[in-house]
Amino acid sequence: MKTIYLAGSEVFLPEVLSLLQDRKSLCVSFGLNADFALGDIVAREFTNARN
Repeated sequence: MKTIYLAGSEVFLPEVLSLLQDRKSLCVSFGLNADFALGDIVAREFTNARN
């Protein structure tokens, strides 16, 4: 799993969205429900990285 660290105001949003799309594609390939809100995940990832 790739880890992206977000520091201060430097948010690498394109990279985060790319990883989320990879995660969604992986879920679909295994027949799992891939319906999730990207905004919620981005917010959670950002919050976790800042803590």
